[in-house]
Amino acid sequence: MLTVRAVAFGVLAAVGCGRVGLDARPEPALPDAATLPDVAALPDVAAPPDVASAPDMPLSYWPIDLRIVNVGDKPVDLPNVAETCGFELTVRRADSMEIHHVSAVVWDSWCSCTRCSAGRFLCEFTDPLCDQTMPLVPGAHLALTWDGRFATKVPPPDPSACGGTCDTWEMATPGVYVFQFAGGNAPSSEVEAVLPSPTGVVEIPIRR
Repeated sequence: MLTVRAVAFGVLAAVGCGRVGLDARPEPALPDAATLPDVAALPDVAAPPDVASAPDMPLSYWPIDLRIVNVGDKPVDLPNVAETCGFELTVRRADSMEIHHVSAVVWDSWCSCTRCSAGRFLCEFTDPLCDQTMPLVPGAHLALTWDGRFATKVPPPDPSACGGTCDTWEMATPGVYVFQFAGGNAPSSEVEAVLPSPTGVVEIPIRR
């Protein structure tokens, strides 16, 4: 799962993932290596695949910002550690109802397609304790860096003793997508966006 950047803006506190701001984007701060999730046990979580088949959106297009924007008139309480708990950020193609978690945030579990034992996938689980929240004031945004990957479930590769499905990465290709935010004390919300984005930003509006 992928690292997100954090920078404090004025009266807004910095968070462990993402950048909170009211105006122009600052120079990104380098993440603290001690805070990065351990993905050594996930061998199939690798660099994004070759997307030569999508000439309109090459790897040089990535990353982009997924910007959660408070468009309401009340603060929205977001988890203080967004990459491990509290809210979900998902995407689906506009012509499909199949929902995928984006790599910009971490979700509850990951069952590797390359790791199975006695017919069962070996899975990584995240079960954090999250007591603190941060207020996202009206007009503020939380920017998450996205490298274009989303998680998808597929049958295990042959030969394999594992049954069912496993988790792997898929790369976004040009098209229309629906991004959905859920969590905190705001109702879930979604927005339709075309990729590639001409601005390198996709804004997901939320409100209380």
